[in-house]
Parts: sequence; C-alpha cells; structure tokens
Amino acid sequence: MIQMMKELGWKKLLVYIVTIVISLVIIGVTVTFGALLLLDKFDNRFQEPETYETNN
Repeated sequence: MIQMMKELGWKKLLVYIVTIVISLVIIGVTVTFGALLLLDKFDNRFQEPETYETNN
C-alpha cells in the first residue's frame, strides 16, 4: 500500500482525495435534497380540514 502511494506521488494522491471528498459531498447533498423533497411531498399536516365544511 505504501509502495503504491509512493509510485503515485503526493500530487496525484492529493487530487484523488480531493475528488473523492467533493464527490461524496455532492452525493450527500443530492440524497439529502431528494429526501427532503419526498418528505415534503407526503407531508399532510397543512391541508385544509374537510371535516369542518358546512353543507347548507
């Protein structure tokens, strides 16, 4: 493992690490935003109550 890291060089290794971190952040934000959209879609707390309608 250490030999492979020495062969790659510290610049490539740094680029790989930064790329992986940025990718994980993008995936995390996407999953969080998608989950919030799903929660908002199925949220029924603020619907108008239908039981209080009066039929005259």
